[in-house]
Amino acid sequence: MSRHAAFSEFRLLLISGLALSMLSYVTNIFLANAMGPDIFGKYSYALVLGALFGQLVFFGTAEMGVRLKINHGDAALDWILTLKLINFGLLLVTALVSAFFRGDGLLIFGVIVALNSLCFVTHYEVQGRNVRYAIIFLVERALITLSIWIGLLVLDSGYMVWVFSTLAVFQGASLVFQYSENKQYRPSLDIRALFTTYKAGIYVLAFELSKFSFGGITRILIFNQLGEERLGVFSTAWQFVPLSTLYLAQATKAWRLRITESVDACDASAVWRHIRALTIVVMLPTLCASVVFFLVGDRVIALLFSKGYGDAGELMPYIGIYFLVIGFDSIVILLAIATSVARWASIIYLVFGGLTILACLFLMEGRGLQSYMAAIVIGHFSATITLAFFVSHALRRALR
Repeated sequence: MSRHAAFSEFRLLLISGLALSMLSYVTNIFLANAMGPDIFGKYSYALVLGALFGQLVFFGTAEMGVRLKINHGDAALDWILTLKLINFGLLLVTALVSAFFRGDGLLIFGVIVALNSLCFVTHYEVQGRNVRYAIIFLVERALITLSIWIGLLVLDSGYMVWVFSTLAVFQGASLVFQYSENKQYRPSLDIRALFTTYKAGIYVLAFELSKFSFGGITRILIFNQLGEERLGVFSTAWQFVPLSTLYLAQATKAWRLRITESVDACDASAVWRHIRALTIVVMLPTLCASVVFFLVGDRVIALLFSKGYGDAGELMPYIGIYFLVIGFDSIVILLAIATSVARWASIIYLVFGGLTILACLFLMEGRGLQSYMAAIVIGHFSATITLAFFVSHALRRALR
């Protein structure tokens, strides 16, 4: 796998990702303005729940799938499929029971968002078909976006029900199509194999949940401490973060298998070559975006959103700084998994994620949204720089 092949794959993935980003963000701008801060806050809360539920379904296999395939062969893909189906079934039953007793429909909306976690992204990645999956996902999201726009044009209210109904229909159709292309893989009820898969993913899951503390659980706290209107304002600024992570995901996906295989082969020259290329691809655009958002982010908010979201402009310098943190984070995490120090990543992010949550719980009363954003940036950077020291040591040891 040459460096030129990695760049070629990354370029195609990036084109797909940028198209997806444009579709998603333009739609969210109009949804925010159509719903108003209160309803948009509830909508954002459902999306956060869906992201949390999705991690529970994936159970770390999105990151560990390559490692499992290398260690156990094609059978590992059957195990991953089975694990996700079991997790989603448990999640669905739990959400239905909880929604019935609490009368909280937002839980069901969250499960609908998590439906996408049943995708076959790992199967496509280990087969070297990342571009194929990117096209499928782009078509899926384009159809969802088109349907949402139809709802925006013909409906006077009820946008949330329409959006999540659309998600359920088109995500379900996409999963059926993905299964038809990967039907050679079947669920496997091999208990020992499932135990191996759960064991491989538990540390990554713990790490992902700890990492989720920074941008996910903090938003849940804002919803419960300050109300849906303030979460709606916060979410308009936060929407730029998923745009950047979408770009970063394509970059890491293009280099993850190459770096992991180079580390396993103890090919130091290939490892450092891939790391240099990945660092340039990740950090150079991230730095440019960071400068723009730090300097004129408030004007971007004023241009795109109604006056009810004006306070979001004050958060944009923090978002600009945070871009640099998550760019660095994406590289460090990839290397942590490639060098098998995911367990340390779990512990480190658990500690700093917990400290961030405690800060939001006990130090933010009476403070504004900027304080929450500052806590996220400081906590996430502290976790990333600490993990970087462990990764650096593990990488030198692996390449001796």
